[in-house]
Amino acid sequence: MQLAAAGGLGHDNGWQGSVQKLELSGKPGLSLQAPAALAIAADGQLKLGAARLAALGGSLSISDFSRQASGALSSHGSARGIRLAELGPLLKLPVEQNLQFDADWGLNPSGVGQLALWRSGGDVQLPLDKNRHAALGLKTARLDVSLDGRMLAFNVNLDSRFAQAQGQGSLPWNGGRIDGHTPLSGNVRASLPALSALAELAGPGLVLGGKLSADLALSGPLGEPQAQGAIRGEQLKLEDHRTGIALSDGSLQARIDGRRLSMQQLRFVSGKGDVTASGSLDFSDAQPDARVKVVLQRFSVFDKPNRRLVVSGQSELAFVGGKLSLTGRIRSDQGRVGLPKLGAPDLGADVVVIGRAPPEPSAFASMPLTVALDLDLGERFRFSGQGLDVELSGLVHVSANPGEAPAAKGQVKVDKGRYKAYGQDLDITFGAITFNGPLDNPLLNVQAKRRLSPVGAGVEVSGSVSAPKVRLIADEPMTDKDKLAWLVLGRAASGDRDNNDLAASAGMMLAGSINDHIGLFDDLGVSSRQEKTLANGTVSPAEQVVTVGRQLTRELYLGYEYGISSADQAVKLAYQLSKSWSVILRAGTALSTESRYTVRFD
Repeated sequence: MQLAAAGGLGHDNGWQGSVQKLELSGKPGLSLQAPAALAIAADGQLKLGAARLAALGGSLSISDFSRQASGALSSHGSARGIRLAELGPLLKLPVEQNLQFDADWGLNPSGVGQLALWRSGGDVQLPLDKNRHAALGLKTARLDVSLDGRMLAFNVNLDSRFAQAQGQGSLPWNGGRIDGHTPLSGNVRASLPALSALAELAGPGLVLGGKLSADLALSGPLGEPQAQGAIRGEQLKLEDHRTGIALSDGSLQARIDGRRLSMQQLRFVSGKGDVTASGSLDFSDAQPDARVKVVLQRFSVFDKPNRRLVVSGQSELAFVGGKLSLTGRIRSDQGRVGLPKLGAPDLGADVVVIGRAPPEPSAFASMPLTVALDLDLGERFRFSGQGLDVELSGLVHVSANPGEAPAAKGQVKVDKGRYKAYGQDLDITFGAITFNGPLDNPLLNVQAKRRLSPVGAGVEVSGSVSAPKVRLIADEPMTDKDKLAWLVLGRAASGDRDNNDLAASAGMMLAGSINDHIGLFDDLGVSSRQEKTLANGTVSPAEQVVTVGRQLTRELYLGYEYGISSADQAVKLAYQLSKSWSVILRAGTALSTESRYTVRFD
């Protein structure tokens, strides 16, 4: 700091002169722009004349400033272009900003005065992620303070593109002695007129709508103010395109009473049903307590082409003593869940990639969560994916304790469905998934057979998900080679030719397994066509045939055949009248129709 003054003592032992130079370097800095008159009386009275200073990136114009011997102050002046960022060493804000403020003030020795402080430029940048920010869009930020010698009254007005707030209140002046115990009286009105503007802060894929408003009365000590009033929401809307969650026509009725928030009702409509929530949040203690009850009535959780879930039931979410618990019973009124056909594999949790930051752990990973939830799949729950297309039913009790893996107890049954395996479309004749331990490792008991197979050829899966056991089955005693032939070729093995057929089919197994995941065709592989004589006398030699087809219905099949040796091509339409009788129409290089009835003698 640099200070230079000129003057002298008068006959009353008071000093009179002027301040010639005043420099304060660093942040915040200050510089006197022109000499200012200064008088200091023997009794401690001080009087400063008009002064101009450069400070905080702007300017201060002081018309007068005086301090009486009693300590009473008097001052008038203005400030322009004050930059809040210049207070960085003293005031650290969690957001980026370049705000500028102007001010006017006036104070008389009697304690009557006024202060007006308002934003004159700049804005606040809200952080979205590491590389993106969103402007607050601040339009108005103004504070007006008035003193009458006894009370300090204030008015606050904030307006941005996201929200608006207005507040009024008063405090006892007490000669300027204001602390955390000073009683406060006031009210605040706040509103978010368009929640759609907040979607930018949440990221792409999220649609918000509706409006929120609050009208609160403030009281209590300044250090711990108490609020009382109502919070309302109208026409609330939430849509997440990534998950298919769609909530609309929402309404909120809540009330704040001191340190307690009571949510009288939060209601959303989705599909033909709705969901309502009610509860309370208590801030009386250092650790808040919360209890929320949720009731669902034919509520559509999400609705997408491959994912639809309509549920009913009720649950309770509680946060007491620093522990979170979820209890209740949920029933599926209608469900359709489809997994993606094929996607890139994910790295295991134990794989570390050098140079790549490790993923942030989920907030739920360390959360003290206790779960006791009954999940009823109902009678209309369909699952498809990974070769499965099944309808499920059953009841599972899911439980979890802090620090332990989720567990489940119950059984899910496969009422009916299909399973793609070995390039074939298999009918599931029996299926049960039993939970009696870890949620991700249930026991399996599934049987699937080739459609309309005369011998009931198929596969049986048992064991657990982590260690499944798969074996070939048939209704009649036979070797595994014959079971595989009936499963893949649709007939029994009969020598070396069928060994070649099975080898060729095995060669197509990779393509068939990929197709099972992609789901383009019901039939993709190599089959054997025996030698036969057509109606016109032409002999069609035996050869391997590449087949691609789709099962349009349980009995009707449409496919395409290509002979590997002859390059013959044909579109095949087959209708299965029974296990033994079928009608087949081929149109291509040659046109043929056949009615096939199979009688077995083995």
